[in-house]
Amino acid sequence: MAEARAVESATVPARSVRAAWATRRWRTVALLLCLWIPFANAPAAADAADVQGAADWRALQADLARHLQVRGDARQQLVAAMLLAWPVADDAPLVHQDAAAARLPEAQAIFARVRASTDDPWVLWIAATDCRFGDALCDRDGAIDALLRIEPDNAAVWLLALDRAVRDADRDAQLMALQGIAGSARYDQHFLTALRAWTDASAAWPEVPGFERLVAREMTEDPDAVLDGESLRALAGLHGLGAAMAFGFPRFSALTDLCLPEQIVGDDWRDACRGAAQVLVASDTLVATNVGLSVAYRLATDDDARRALEQRRRQHNWMIGSIALLGFDGFDAEGVLDVDEAGAMIRRWREATSELALIQTLMREAGLPLVPPADYRAPGLTLAEREADRQARLSTTAGRPR
Repeated sequence: MAEARAVESATVPARSVRAAWATRRWRTVALLLCLWIPFANAPAAADAADVQGAADWRALQADLARHLQVRGDARQQLVAAMLLAWPVADDAPLVHQDAAAARLPEAQAIFARVRASTDDPWVLWIAATDCRFGDALCDRDGAIDALLRIEPDNAAVWLLALDRAVRDADRDAQLMALQGIAGSARYDQHFLTALRAWTDASAAWPEVPGFERLVAREMTEDPDAVLDGESLRALAGLHGLGAAMAFGFPRFSALTDLCLPEQIVGDDWRDACRGAAQVLVASDTLVATNVGLSVAYRLATDDDARRALEQRRRQHNWMIGSIALLGFDGFDAEGVLDVDEAGAMIRRWREATSELALIQTLMREAGLPLVPPADYRAPGLTLAEREADRQARLSTTAGRPR
């Protein structure tokens, strides 16, 4: 993770990572997390300054968490618990691992109160996906069951149920989950809810003593640097966006493994897999669409259907590639924070109705067509090449001696 650092004066515009803005995925903005933990998981071999810097950042995380605890909102309480339970790398210094272990009981106590007092879908979603508070408190199965009750038309929730059914080796539950995905009206992994919760919480960063000093020091390598208030608020907002993109993503492997043509037995399974793939293709989430395209192509029954799916892949890749052309990432071409753009980006994300809708709106505003030009050559493998590559790897594996 490369940082652009500069020392120009005692008061400087904040400089930080110029994220590799979605050359493959919109979510690469998660790299902006380095704004608040530039070396929070510094390995044991890090020098003393890095180790101390990481300790300072973790102390600030705990301070922000306690600042948020006074808020009655369940989502802000969940953010507080997640801050206190922030993961530590296995090779982090023992002092960091010990500090994280010492904070865990406080995080667990907060989460236990939130988990017991609300059926907020985002709280349940985190309990079922990225819960860091122990199996008993997380109650992943209970969270999945509650989500199925609250959102029976949400394919993302059925994807969690499918993953559970695979872990349990329950074939009936696997088929039921596939059929649940296929019969769903929408795909929602609660990212926009997470984004609003995290950016609400991050707005409080400038109120935490020590935040300004540490951010300025890390952005400039100048211990005497001072950031103006607008820059500080913009960086805090970008932290919230990055944090939202770091947690709560479902696994697709259960779907892709169960819906391989050679694994399918019976028309019920084939129909469920085809239906599930089509729901993902039609989703408003880029990653889910990409997964759906590959599964749908493998199970297509004729050349017309395959051509239509390949055309959809071209459009999908065009949209992903266009994101980089938009330059809408909160930084200028030199990697210097653009306060106005950062503020606009956070606001647009908070107001968005979906990931896809925001991208399409930004493309229209920039004069980029939603449909790629005729001479556009989508990068990467075509769907046919993906499947041929998979078949080649399958053949190679099958030929190996056991």
